[in-house]
Amino acid sequence: MGNSKAKMIYAFIFDAVISNVIGLLFFSIFDIEENVKTGSLGANVSYGLSL
Repeated sequence: MGNSKAKMIYAFIFDAVISNVIGLLFFSIFDIEENVKTGSLGANVSYGLSL
């Protein structure tokens, strides 16, 4: 029984690492951080509160 719990913990850690790597690649490829800072997601698309 202890062995299956250890496998589940290792699988969870592995999944978390892989998810973070994929997320970082996605953010770096599409330069999302810079778009969030500037408030635009494309040439004609923007978001935020307009007054």
